[in-house]
Amino acid sequence: MATYNIIFYLAFILGVSLLSLELTSNNIFTLATILVVMSMIPIALTKMTQPEIPARERISVPRLLAISPLALATNFISGMLVNGFFTMVSVFLLKLDFSLGEISLYLMASMIGGFISQLPIAGLSDRIGRRNTILICAVIASLTAGSGIFAIFQTNSTAWLQYIIAFIFGCSLFSLYALSIARANDELPSNMNTVEVSRGLLFCYGMGALIAPPFLGFAMGLSSQYGFYAFFGIFSVILLLCALKTKPIPKAERVDMQLTTPIATASTVEDIMQEDNLELVPFDENIVQQYQATFNDIDEIEKVKEDSQEDIEPNTIEKTDKTIT
Repeated sequence: MATYNIIFYLAFILGVSLLSLELTSNNIFTLATILVVMSMIPIALTKMTQPEIPARERISVPRLLAISPLALATNFISGMLVNGFFTMVSVFLLKLDFSLGEISLYLMASMIGGFISQLPIAGLSDRIGRRNTILICAVIASLTAGSGIFAIFQTNSTAWLQYIIAFIFGCSLFSLYALSIARANDELPSNMNTVEVSRGLLFCYGMGALIAPPFLGFAMGLSSQYGFYAFFGIFSVILLLCALKTKPIPKAERVDMQLTTPIATASTVEDIMQEDNLELVPFDENIVQQYQATFNDIDEIEKVKEDSQEDIEPNTIEKTDKTIT
C-alpha cells in the first residue's frame, strides 16, 4: 500500500505543479490527452495472466463494522479529510488572498508530505501496530489544525508558514487510507473474501468524500478564516477517540498485505528467463542443413530395413515349408 501511495502522490505532485505554468484551456486538455495515452502504453506492453476471481460473498457495512470498527471509522474519516482538503483548500486559500502560484505550492507541499511519509509510516505501523500509528497521525493532524488557526491569528505570518502546515497535513492525513486497509487486513478471518471487504471500505471512503464538501462549506460559512482548520481539528479528534477505544493487535497476529501484481507476473518473468537461458538462434541456415541431412539419413536407414525385411521373409517361408514336409 505504501508503494502504491508513493507512486500516486508522486504523479499528483507533478500534476499540481502544472498549475503554475498558467496553461490555456486548449493546452490543458491536449496535455491531459497525451498523458492518458502514455499511461496506456505500460498496460498494453505488460504480459500478465488473469487472476482467479473468487466467489462473490456479500459483506454488509454493519458486519464490517463489527469485524473492524477502527478500520471502518478511519476509512470514513480519511475520506472526509482527504477529499475535503482537495475540494475546498483552494477556496480557503483564496479567502486568504493567495495567488494561483501560491495555491499550487501549498498543494505541492501537502503532496510532498504525503509522498515522503508513506514508507516511514508503513514501517512504523509494522513495528508498533496500525492502531498506534493511526493514533499518532490523528494527534499530529489535530495539533496541525490548531497551529493553522494560530497562524491565521498572526497578522504577520507568511505563506511559508502555511506551506509548513500543508506539509505536516500531508504527512499525517494521506496515510490514513492505507493504514485502515492494513488494520482491516489484520482483523479479517482467513476465510473471508478480501475483495468484498475492500469494496465495503471503499464505499465508506466514498461516503466520507461525498459529504465532506458540504460539511466543510458549512464550517467555512460560519467562519471563513478559521472554519477550514476547525473542521480538520474536530474530525481528527474524533478519529483520536476512536483509536483510543480500540485495542492494538499483537504483532504475531498481524497479516502482511497480499501482493497481486508481482504474483501474477512472476511466472511470466520466469518463462522469459528460461527462454533466454536456452540461447536459441532465431534462424541459422547451417543448422537447417544439418537437420535436413539428419532426416535424409533416417529415411535411408528406414529403406534399408524395409529391403532387408523383404529379403528375409521369403527365405523364412521356404524353411518353414521344408520343416513341415
